[in-house]
Amino acid sequence: MSKTVPVVFQGRWFWAYDVSLGILLLEAVLVHGEMEPGQRPPWADRVAEDLRTQVRIGSSNAFALDTDKWNTEQRDYVRSTIVAAGRRLRGHGIVTSAEAAQHYLVDGEPYFLRGMSR
Repeated sequence: MSKTVPVVFQGRWFWAYDVSLGILLLEAVLVHGEMEPGQRPPWADRVAEDLRTQVRIGSSNAFALDTDKWNTEQRDYVRSTIVAAGRRLRGHGIVTSAEAAQHYLVDGEPYFLRGMSR
């Protein structure tokens, strides 16, 4: 079972399910990774790593989707990858635990899904 976690975006706070938000952010990282390196801004890898970090610590802390260390261009990039990720997930439909464990990795390990044994 998921739990809710606080998320901050543009100075506003809302609640989201940690596992669902983690999958969305990891899908956004995959969207980023599928772009040709020449199509990505030079700082984009650092921003993608920031998203991975949010997934790593997010369930025990607030998710920050527009950290102060990002400039406007970086925030726009994050938003566009998250939007693309959301569209892909919507098109896919339900993501099973088995699919998520195979597809969404953090540090080479399956993303933790509450209710699954590690």
